[in-house]
Amino acid sequence: MRYFFIILLVLFSQGILAQELINLRDQPVLVREGFDPQSILPSKDKFFQTSDWISIDRKSEGNTSLAVKLIPQLQPESRTIFSLDDSQEQTYSFLFQFHLDEQIYDHSESFAILLSTIGSRWVVFMNGVMVADQSQADYDHTRFNEIVPIPKSSLVLGKNHLVFKIIGSKSNYLVGFNNGEAYYFGDFASIAKQQSEAFVLIVITIYFLIGFFHLFLFAKLKYGYHNLYFGFFTLSLSLFIFSRTNLITLYCYDFGKVHRLMTILFYLMPIFGILFFRSLFNERLKIFDKILIPLNLCLALGCLLFSSSWIYDTVYTYIYFLVVFSFYILIIGVSSYFLRDLNSNAASLNLPIYNIKVIYRTIFKSLSGNVFLGNIIFILILIYDSYDITYKHQGMFITQYGFLIFVIVIAYSLSNRFINLFNKNESLNIELEDKISEIEYANQKYRFIVDGTNDLLFILDNDYAVRSMNHAGKKFFGTKPENILGKNFLELIYTTPNDKVILTQLVKENLNSLTHVGKQTRFRARIKTSRMHEPLELLFHIEAVDTRGHLEFIGKASRTFDDTIASQILSETQIYQIDNFIIMADELSLRLVKVLSKRLPDYKVEAVRTGLREILVNSIEHGNLAITYEEKTEYLRQGNYLELIQNRQKDPIYGKRKIIVEYTLNDKEVKYRVTDEGNGFSYKELQKKSLDTEQVREHGRGIMLAESIFDKVEYNNVGNSVLLTIIFEETKERKNS
Repeated sequence: MRYFFIILLVLFSQGILAQELINLRDQPVLVREGFDPQSILPSKDKFFQTSDWISIDRKSEGNTSLAVKLIPQLQPESRTIFSLDDSQEQTYSFLFQFHLDEQIYDHSESFAILLSTIGSRWVVFMNGVMVADQSQADYDHTRFNEIVPIPKSSLVLGKNHLVFKIIGSKSNYLVGFNNGEAYYFGDFASIAKQQSEAFVLIVITIYFLIGFFHLFLFAKLKYGYHNLYFGFFTLSLSLFIFSRTNLITLYCYDFGKVHRLMTILFYLMPIFGILFFRSLFNERLKIFDKILIPLNLCLALGCLLFSSSWIYDTVYTYIYFLVVFSFYILIIGVSSYFLRDLNSNAASLNLPIYNIKVIYRTIFKSLSGNVFLGNIIFILILIYDSYDITYKHQGMFITQYGFLIFVIVIAYSLSNRFINLFNKNESLNIELEDKISEIEYANQKYRFIVDGTNDLLFILDNDYAVRSMNHAGKKFFGTKPENILGKNFLELIYTTPNDKVILTQLVKENLNSLTHVGKQTRFRARIKTSRMHEPLELLFHIEAVDTRGHLEFIGKASRTFDDTIASQILSETQIYQIDNFIIMADELSLRLVKVLSKRLPDYKVEAVRTGLREILVNSIEHGNLAITYEEKTEYLRQGNYLELIQNRQKDPIYGKRKIIVEYTLNDKEVKYRVTDEGNGFSYKELQKKSLDTEQVREHGRGIMLAESIFDKVEYNNVGNSVLLTIIFEETKERKNS
């Protein structure tokens, strides 16, 4: 608040200083079309009393603008409004008179005049002496807040004549003296202080820093487009105000180019304003926005293509539209959110919405309230400036300061929003750090459990590639788990050339059965090891889980089989009926040999299971599915034998067939009868063939293996049923040995 009073003090001191200067508008100003060299001579007072001179007295007419376009007594221009051509340039004469006493004359050795505005090309005469010439025809010399040095030798005690020769188009609003005030004469030092643009430069700097800060926020945070649009808005505003200062001549002396730039910025700022409000409240562009934005872009483009007169016509017309546009933003864009927050605060405080406390809290403590307040202040100032441009012509352009209030309010609101987000982010970071600590602790416990178990634990992705494995992998595979990551699970399964197709199909069927989350499968399989010893057979238990929308598989494998209860069975008889799936052959063979663990050595139990599985697979392939040895040979050669099996499984004739397994156990023996619904085969002819023949080596392995494992292998006459017998004689002696 104290800075606000300092600013008021500076402005007030400038007002006191202005009172020490001579106001050139205190005396009537004479204006005429054309220029006569006689008019510059102070001794020709009668010359100024002719009827072609127009007297403009602010005492009776107020601070009337001295722009030639706005002096009704001058000849009207022939150009129509919005015409793309400039009116022809004309010459005008302006006479200012003032009285100079000895006190002022003797007080200083250097004098000057301060012109609020002057344009577009001009020559200054003091008592018949030319003191400034800006009438060159190559560019526009329009200036704001211009100082013209006056030599002391050109001044006289008493009455002085200050004549301006003005050259320009009457369609240009800035030709002549657009602002009604301020035009002063005095000593150069006082005039320089009065001309000081320090406060305006402070305002420009504030706009620039606010704009740059919000662009920095957008670039740093990568979100919040309202910061981007607000940054462009305030930077455009700072450049627009800077183009109205005298300092712009340091960079561009031609006001025609400066005015085009100023007008382009003038049309771009409403676009940035619309985009800012829509982004701030997360709204889409409305119909009015979709009309205004292309219109402003077209007007900005017209500033590059059309005449200066056309630019002045559109700008002075557009100023009144800005008031309507501001009301639109206030009513359509802001009021609804302000009323929403007003009702919300009234409900939270349990007070009516017209309560002072509710209104204060909504206006000063909410984003919508800040924007609502800033918008109202801006509209009031904009209305005043529009009235001043039309009637008063003081040229104060307080919108640039009103924008300062608006921008500071918005920046304050956005800063509060950023601070709140920052505080929330810090709070979330603290919570996140706590969660990370919890996760690290949980991860340590997880690692202790996972890596501390003797079982093999692993994770497979959707393509069955190994993503993770515990330390037990080294014990089972004989190599570091890191060397296994990325390999397909099927690559880890041990197979031989004779059983590769069957075992691969078995594992694939188990894995493919995991079609949805929670689905589980159990199967046995042998794994490869890196050491020079036999492969290990493990019992796998795999379950499908959902990981961030993707199906993955968590697996466990161990060498501990659940056969403690089964091994206690003394006798039983069962009959099984299974479909033509190889996975069922594997599962059933495992179930039927569990009861043998106390009656046979482990290697013999495994051999019985292998032989039984081979017979079951043969019954499925060659029995129910009717795959001949020749077909199997050809499809194996082509590499699509699994497709043949799947097609036969789907066949309406073959697919419906069943396998019947009759199982009997007593204290002397165990018998397995496997019967299929196929046409059978001539087992006697197969037994007669030499073991060296290729057909026997490739396709008779199951039969030969069964005969080497089981004590009795008996086929029926058709060849679609076989009885396998294991006799428990000398079992104890074998185990002891």
